[in-house]
Amino acid sequence: MDILKRKKSENVERSGVLDEYSNKVFRLVVLIVPIFFICGNATMTLLHYIGWYPAINDIALWISNSIDISYMVIALYLVKTSYNEEGLLIPQKLFVSKVFLLVAVVIQWNLNSYVCPFSDFWAFAPLFVIVHAFFFDVKFVSLSTIMILLSMGISWIINGENLLPAHNDFYYLNMIFRGVGLAFTLLCIYVITWFGKVFIIEAVEMKAKSSEYEREARMKSDFLANMSHEIRTPMNAVIGMAEIAMREKLPHTAMDCLAQIQKSGRNLLNIINDILDYSKIESGKMEIIPERYEPISELNDIANILTTRIGEKQLELYVVTDKEIPHALYGDAMRIRQILINLTNNAIKFTPSGRVGVIVNCENKVEIAEDGTEEKTVVLTYHVKDTGIGIREEDLEKLFVSFQQVDSRRNRSVEGTGLGLAISQKLVECMGGTIGVNSVYGEGSDFWFSIPQKVLEDASDLHVHGASRKCAVILDKDPSRAQAFTEEMEKLGIEKGFIEDIKNYKHYMGHRDFLVFAHRDYNDEIREFLENHRDVTGIMTIDFNSTFKSDMDNLYTLRCPITTHKMVKLLNDETDDTQSFESEEAYSISFTAPKAKILIVDDNEINITIAEGLLSPMRMQIDSALSGREAIEKIEKEDYDIVLMDHMMPDMDGIDTTKIIRGTLKGADELVIIALSANAVEEARNMFFEVGMNDFVAKPIDIKELSSAIKKWLPEDKIEKGVPTEEMQEEEVDTLDEFDMLDTKSAIASLGSTELFRKIVGEYYRSGQTKHDEILKAYQDGDIKDYTIKVHALKSSSRQIGALRLGDMAEALERAGKNDDMAFIKENTESALASFKGLLSSMAPIFEEEKQEKKELPVLPEEVMKELLNKLSEACDNLDMDGMEEVQSELKKYDWPAEIDDHLFTLFKSIDDLDVGTCEAIIEKLMGEE
Repeated sequence: MDILKRKKSENVERSGVLDEYSNKVFRLVVLIVPIFFICGNATMTLLHYIGWYPAINDIALWISNSIDISYMVIALYLVKTSYNEEGLLIPQKLFVSKVFLLVAVVIQWNLNSYVCPFSDFWAFAPLFVIVHAFFFDVKFVSLSTIMILLSMGISWIINGENLLPAHNDFYYLNMIFRGVGLAFTLLCIYVITWFGKVFIIEAVEMKAKSSEYEREARMKSDFLANMSHEIRTPMNAVIGMAEIAMREKLPHTAMDCLAQIQKSGRNLLNIINDILDYSKIESGKMEIIPERYEPISELNDIANILTTRIGEKQLELYVVTDKEIPHALYGDAMRIRQILINLTNNAIKFTPSGRVGVIVNCENKVEIAEDGTEEKTVVLTYHVKDTGIGIREEDLEKLFVSFQQVDSRRNRSVEGTGLGLAISQKLVECMGGTIGVNSVYGEGSDFWFSIPQKVLEDASDLHVHGASRKCAVILDKDPSRAQAFTEEMEKLGIEKGFIEDIKNYKHYMGHRDFLVFAHRDYNDEIREFLENHRDVTGIMTIDFNSTFKSDMDNLYTLRCPITTHKMVKLLNDETDDTQSFESEEAYSISFTAPKAKILIVDDNEINITIAEGLLSPMRMQIDSALSGREAIEKIEKEDYDIVLMDHMMPDMDGIDTTKIIRGTLKGADELVIIALSANAVEEARNMFFEVGMNDFVAKPIDIKELSSAIKKWLPEDKIEKGVPTEEMQEEEVDTLDEFDMLDTKSAIASLGSTELFRKIVGEYYRSGQTKHDEILKAYQDGDIKDYTIKVHALKSSSRQIGALRLGDMAEALERAGKNDDMAFIKENTESALASFKGLLSSMAPIFEEEKQEKKELPVLPEEVMKELLNKLSEACDNLDMDGMEEVQSELKKYDWPAEIDDHLFTLFKSIDDLDVGTCEAIIEKLMGEE
């Protein structure tokens, strides 16, 4: 059906163009033919009077030529009227035109031949008919030609005696003229026919194709806009509801599931954005928007974004920047970021373990601007290098092909659309740059691109103060990593060194020394060295999610990803941004606005619920409207600070609603309207601003983006600083902060929940004495294997609650156990256990008070306990989570014996974590102890 519609469309386009061509020819012939025939007749008359033309009847000649003109006009008229108003041919009328023209050709040719042997020079009606008819029917052309030749032959036979001139002297001249005339006529037919086919038909087809392409482009644009909206709307519900649910007091397993839902939703949005970007590039709608930006700041942001993409992979991410890169440039930073993230994401995907690096080189240039002044520019060359699987030489040419991945069988586990490199290539070309790749199969790849950028501020951010008097020594057993570090130090103008063991350290006289090493290599020897050499500053690289906190004045931490900018700041003793890390999941809104009024306009109640849930921590006065008309009515009655306006709504959409608000409502000029739309294409954003909206937030709603927009547009007097957490949680955190040995802030940031932190601390306290006794027993029995396992568990659990110092002590004991270093174990076990005991004692006032409150509850009767355990066992068999939670609630109403306290705590935790196996095991133990 679609093919038939397309064919019909092509016929309409082609017929329309032919109709236009027919009108032009008709006007041209009507103007020229009479003049042509008048001149022709005048010439023949002149030749007749001077004796060069046979004696003929002048009246008959004029009549014959007049008939020629009549046939010509009638033929044109019939051809023209063979179309309807829509430009389509009418078969019946065309058939009548063909019959008339065929009859006219035969009659007129014979008449001309009888009246005047030379009149075929001027009888161009048949010629025009043949040429013009060619565009409609090739068979008709052939038939017309045969009929003309046949009629000429018949005319020659019948009127042969009349064809001879009165004077024999003109016989051969007549024959020559007739032959030349016939040849000229046939030549005209074929030449005009050929040129018409080549030029006119091709023009017709090109115009038809052009119109078709434009129509398809419009359809594609409309489709993409609709697709963007239709997909983003349900994704808004998925991601938004997950964000709201993560604020609740949920089991750790459920929190992990919600985090995975969010992550998968955002990955899907990235795929959608890739498709939209590629389509905009293909249709020529992708715009490069240059603006001022700071490249060092951008690289730091990109590095932090990419760190979260590594996940559980054993990958080291680093960023090396040319020290000459200017402070501020003029270019499209967003597109550069997009290219770098695309390339680095690929490197991370195809590198199971090893290193992924971003290297930026800078080349200065001076160009002449249009006004004749010198304009400084730089050519930035970005390299993304990895130690991954590499690319075969024969696959290199496929890299930048859309929707294709190389070596797809081998890389079947790698996700992606295959659009990233194609998009990157197009974007680089749009910015006047080049892109390429070098790769060795099995060893790794180097993707690079170069782009020119204008310089706004030439000063560099990567200057090391007193570089010539500083020295950096790296402690590492990997020569390749050490070489990369020393090369970077050399570029910064710093003396460099490389050692594999701290015992080989050599002090550089007259220099300020820095010792750089990884957290994995940190041991007692290094700590002792730094304690004994206070003139040496240690720089320890730690994982991006590490909770390690230095307790030494001369030990800095450098959190991965390692960047040149971070290293330069440490070498300049600027450490503010390297000592803390905020997890992406730990994001919290930093203000409240209880006096602010906000109106949410959306026809979808789920979207309103999501927005209200996301905004609830801000404690604003929230109102909602399910349509544009309802929103207008409410705005007329209430004074709102901000209106969150959905775009696509039935009856009256967000655009029309905004127009009415801005155009008709009094005092609405200052009202802030923020568009909430799943239509994320650039044209839609521009449309929002054109009608008077102040800002735009894309759906699915990102809480950071939304809170940033609200904070930007709210009056300052309505913004109250402070984290909007629950008062109960604040009190709990304040209480837990009294523990001198706990870094509660970093622990809560790592866990992402105050409630989860408190549960884990409680579990740590309740099981602490048992673990203490187990470690002590293993130590006294000399069971080094069991001892090592127990101190390993102590290390992990201590660091999880923020007991970092105790965690480090347990790690040192674990290392000693693995190395059978009994001397170290004997020397340090008692002090470690004393610290453990001290931590438990500091927790006692809080948790003993809870126990005291529990003692006021009624004692749990054995028969009730047995009944509840049987009910819990049945719920576990049926995977009835509601039933399991119901039993848990019943058990918490009683005070239970101290000997089963630990068992019940483990039981409750297994219910929270939906761990049916552990739950059933504890039930068996409790039933057996009865």
